[in-house]
Amino acid sequence: VDALAAGPVAGKEGAPIILAGSKLSLSQETFLKSQSKVEEVTLVGGGIGDNTTESIASALGGKFRDPSQVVEKAEVSSVKATNLKEVDVTFGIKVDKDSAEDVSNYSINNSGEIESIELLEDEKTARLTMKKPLANQEK
Repeated sequence: VDALAAGPVAGKEGAPIILAGSKLSLSQETFLKSQSKVEEVTLVGGGIGDNTTESIASALGGKFRDPSQVVEKAEVSSVKATNLKEVDVTFGIKVDKDSAEDVSNYSINNSGEIESIELLEDEKTARLTMKKPLANQEK
């Protein structure tokens, strides 16, 4: 993935793309320091060096998370029945609304049909509403 491929996503998110070489220029560093509410940085292309990565983190006033802790795929991180008619499926990253709300992407074993799905405000949690209440556990 390179900056050109990331362009549409950056545009949708209102996020800048910074083309960085082996080190940040003074203007790049100044721009990054002016960004007070950065919650997420995505490095694309694979060719960025450790020194540049550290310079970006430093300019933003912090450190990047350990790459082994970063989730890159929309994998399910938890499933929780909030009541007998609703199940929350939480993903490790923000997910696409159309995919998250596509009933064909879900199944609940022996538990009936899904009536609707709503992607919640965090854009990571899909709330499944069942047509009929789920069976309560029996002892």
